[in-house]
Amino acid sequence: MRLAVYGQVTLAEVQSADSSKAMRYLNWAIAEFTAVITDLPEVIGIGIAFNVFFGWPYYVGVILSLLTTMSFLAVASYGIRILEVIIVVFVGIMSIALWTEMSFVGVETGELWRGWIYGFVDVTSDDIFSITGILGAIVMPHNLYLHTAACQTRRVVREEIPVKEAVRWSSLEPVLPVLVSFFVNMAVIAIAAETVNGTADEPEKVGLTDFCYYFQKLKGGCVLWGIALLAAGQSSAITTTYTGQYIMDGFLHMRLPTWARAVLTRLVAIAPCVIVSAAFPTKLNHMVNIVNAALSFLLPFAFTPLVKYTTSVEYMGRYATPLWERCLLRGAAVFVYLLNAISLSAPAGGFFGFIFKEPMSAKNGFYALLMILVQLFYFWWNLYTMMKPISTKMMPLEEERPYDEAEFAITSGVGDKIGGEKAQMMPIYGQDDSAPSPDVDDSIEPMAMSGTIT
Repeated sequence: MRLAVYGQVTLAEVQSADSSKAMRYLNWAIAEFTAVITDLPEVIGIGIAFNVFFGWPYYVGVILSLLTTMSFLAVASYGIRILEVIIVVFVGIMSIALWTEMSFVGVETGELWRGWIYGFVDVTSDDIFSITGILGAIVMPHNLYLHTAACQTRRVVREEIPVKEAVRWSSLEPVLPVLVSFFVNMAVIAIAAETVNGTADEPEKVGLTDFCYYFQKLKGGCVLWGIALLAAGQSSAITTTYTGQYIMDGFLHMRLPTWARAVLTRLVAIAPCVIVSAAFPTKLNHMVNIVNAALSFLLPFAFTPLVKYTTSVEYMGRYATPLWERCLLRGAAVFVYLLNAISLSAPAGGFFGFIFKEPMSAKNGFYALLMILVQLFYFWWNLYTMMKPISTKMMPLEEERPYDEAEFAITSGVGDKIGGEKAQMMPIYGQDDSAPSPDVDDSIEPMAMSGTIT
């Protein structure tokens, strides 16, 4: 919120302006890869939904996910609020269904809250893969790029009091969705603990494809589960599409039509899903777990720079986070890095740890070398990002960023500025000869910005 409302920039833009050309393209590639693999579980979810509804093979639904995505984007062209209502209805139906099933199952309330309060109970080293998977599934790195742009959908009068008010309300806005998500996940975990654990032959392999079969009381539970997966898939299509736009615009100053970006993102995501769902349909749950762990591994590539700029007095000035929050956030960034670095090599981490369980061979020697190279790159990137001096400064608070029409979903003449008069569109920054290009000198101050989504 601070970066978006105080600084009027997205995470991709501030990284781009403060990086060399090589680092700009490297960070863009990592961010794009993050956005694409985020879509994999949702594409699989759509395949599962069609399997539940019609009994079709998973790969058929995966292929059709492109058509459903374009249908929802067509709906979004009539107003994003309409699409939001549809998704909220879908998710609401499934949420009520899950909470109803949880009440039938008979959950041990004391144990349930003990797990939520402490976070993890009876944890062993074998659980590190599950821990990183949960982290990646909840704190998806693409959301950090998306939210710094989404916070700019309402124009703010560039005076200190309205800006601070906007930061406060933007900080409160995610509370309700987070609370709903918390209780939905609580219901899923509670049902799994009471019905899957001790019932399934291999409970660790139960996932999206077969979880609803363990509903005991709710009639039509699998249909409702399919509706929820379909809603999640369409929601992901929208968020990853816009995230990809903001990433490409911020790092490369390139803009694609929304439909083209949606097709590109989903086609890239569909390819591996079709292969796995057609050749290894029983491995879909494991694929989702791998993607979630990978998202956790990729989290520092978005979280570390976000922490760096929002806690930097050099960049944010007196609008940087207070000292206690600064220490907390930087400690969290180090913790997230260390957790993922450990999981990369831990025997139960799900990545390269298997080499410590098997006899030495040429193949394992190759994987050991690859693990060392990845660890070195991971350490170097995080250290370089945190320690590199910041060469840009936040735009003065009183100056308003020049927005192009439809940028950040703003339309001309629609809506009012927070704190005052109706929003008026200004020419896009970069239409004259003074506009920066991806090849400009990286020491420009204050930071130059670009970008529309067409």
